[in-house]
Amino acid sequence: MPKPSSGLYSKRSLRILLAYLEAGSAPEFLTIARSPGTSLKLPVPSSPKLQRWTNEIESLPSEMLSSSDTGYIIFWGEFIKLIILPPFPVDQSTYSETINPSPLRRLLDNEYTFGVILLRLGRYAVCLLYTSDA
Repeated sequence: MPKPSSGLYSKRSLRILLAYLEAGSAPEFLTIARSPGTSLKLPVPSSPKLQRWTNEIESLPSEMLSSSDTGYIIFWGEFIKLIILPPFPVDQSTYSETINPSPLRRLLDNEYTFGVILLRLGRYAVCLLYTSDA
C-alpha cells in the first residue's frame, strides 16, 4: 500500500472534492462515517471487491482512526482512498456501499459560532467568529 499523504483542505476544496466524487460513475464504493468513540466494526460487504476494500480499511493502523476526537469519514474505491478527520464532530455513524456524500455535506453545511477571549497584562479583547463558505 502506498505511503499516505495528508493535508489541510478548505471548505471550498472539500465541496469540489464532493462534486468530483458525485460525478464519478463508480458502481461499487464504500462510504463510512463514524462519530467519536465509535468502533470501526464493519458489516459483511455484498461483493468480493468490497470485502477486499473492507480488509484494506480494517488493516489501517488503529491509532490513525481511534485518535480522532471528532470521528472520521472514509471514501474508499478502486482508485480513491480517502480518510477525512474533520475539525467538528461527525454527528452519526453510517455505512454505504455507494458514494454517499451526505455525512461530509452535513458537516460543511453546518454553521458554527466561536467566541474568543484574549487576556494579557490586565487587558482583554472579546471576539465572535462565524463560519462562512470561504
